[in-house]
Amino acid sequence: MEKPIRILQITGGMDMGGIENFIMNIYRNIDRNKIQFDFLIHQKEKQVFEDEILFLGGKIFRISSLGNVGHFKFLKALKEFFLNHKEYKIVHSHYNTISGVILREANKCGVKIKISHSHTSYPKYRLIERIYKNYSKSLINKNVDEKYACSQKAGEWLYGKKEKFTVINNGIDPKEYKFNEQVRKKIREKLKIKDDEILLGHVGRFSNEKNHEFLIDIFKELYSKNKKYRLALVGTGNTEEKIKEKVKNLELKENVNFLGVRKDVKDLLQGFDIFSLPSIFEGLPVTLVEAQGAGLKCFIADTITREIDLQCGLIEFISLNKSAKEWAEIIDKNRNYIRKDTLESLKSHGYDMTENAKNLEDRYIELYNKI
Repeated sequence: MEKPIRILQITGGMDMGGIENFIMNIYRNIDRNKIQFDFLIHQKEKQVFEDEILFLGGKIFRISSLGNVGHFKFLKALKEFFLNHKEYKIVHSHYNTISGVILREANKCGVKIKISHSHTSYPKYRLIERIYKNYSKSLINKNVDEKYACSQKAGEWLYGKKEKFTVINNGIDPKEYKFNEQVRKKIREKLKIKDDEILLGHVGRFSNEKNHEFLIDIFKELYSKNKKYRLALVGTGNTEEKIKEKVKNLELKENVNFLGVRKDVKDLLQGFDIFSLPSIFEGLPVTLVEAQGAGLKCFIADTITREIDLQCGLIEFISLNKSAKEWAEIIDKNRNYIRKDTLESLKSHGYDMTENAKNLEDRYIELYNKI
């Protein structure tokens, strides 16, 4: 049997997050006799998915991050890597704007197929950061062979409205997320949530764009209305301690569960009653596909692309111009619903990961055969 084609996936790390989950969902569902993934990351510490990557047959390489070593040392590290690993004919970068400098180095070093993947849209950067990222962004279209995006909005933001790109939906395995009353009961027992309590859930990295501060304000208003409300926050990140301090100062510590990085998100979603994502910006969040897959009512910011609404009757868009009190009123008023099976809706909208993985697998093979 021929050896599988090895594709280099380039991303910041392989911890629990939207981009990482997308890559792993693809990886689990491709035919690994035909395609294998290896990873180039910049995190020094061991990441959540590393053991699984190694088990599935992947390799993990590390270089220092752009933020830690600066532009020139980062480029030098990239150049050394590509020159020392000529075996990679296809590289797939998930670095959004920074893909520009990464793929230019790959191009200079003779990598045949360079793929850029946009996973976000309209992030807010500080001035110096914005100047650099706009510079890198300008290099993408000149140094890329394939352009992918998680949504139309994310693709237009990274490549331009006139550029052609392929939207690859951030799919899931819908069968794994189907609502299960027994799993729900078990999760709520573990979290010490009573049957009559209302558990509001959030899954996402603790970072400014996820808007956790505003979410805590919303929860405070909900709790003021009804002492049965509880909040569960899944994830870690650089704003976590700040949010914990805020929760403590608002005397909500007993009512908020910080659950950290979890591998059982699909089970946790069963235990939630409602879901909220008041993000300042997003691409197309996998977590909202998962939440709809679990039949959860989702109250989300209108900054998030309308493409995320999979027509299950579960998405409620709310303006970030509204106050936390107004958000709480909308959530409290619309929280009662009957959880239902959303499998067919996810499939019909192209969010079945098994199909998406097969399509990407076929495309990788097609590109490789053209080399």
